[in-house]
Amino acid sequence: ELKVRKTYHFIVFKIEEKQKQVVVEKVVEPVQSYEDFTISLPADECRYVVYDFDFVTKENCQKSRIFFIAWHLDTTRVKRKEICELFSVVFSRLSSKD
Repeated sequence: ELKVRKTYHFIVFKIEEKQKQVVVEKVVEPVQSYEDFTISLPADECRYVVYDFDFVTKENCQKSRIFFIAWHLDTTRVKRKEICELFSVVFSRLSSKD
C-alpha cells in the first residue's frame, strides 16, 4: 500500500509494553507534509516510522525512497530508549531478510 499504490505517506508504529509488541499507531495519507510528520511525533516517547519520501533529482526525475526511522529524543526515559533499541535491532533484521 505504501510503495506500490502510494495510499499512505507514512506509517507510525509504537511499542505496547503490556502486550510486548509493536502496533500501528496511525497511517497518514500523502496530503501531509514532512513538517506535519515531525510535529505529530511525541517528544518523550519512542516511535518507529516507515516514511515514503518523494524528491526530484538533478536530472529533474521524480523519485521515491522508503525510509525506516527510529524516533527517540534525548527527553525519552532511559528504560524506554533501551526497549526501543531492542526493537530497532529486530526491525533491521527483519528488513534485511527481504
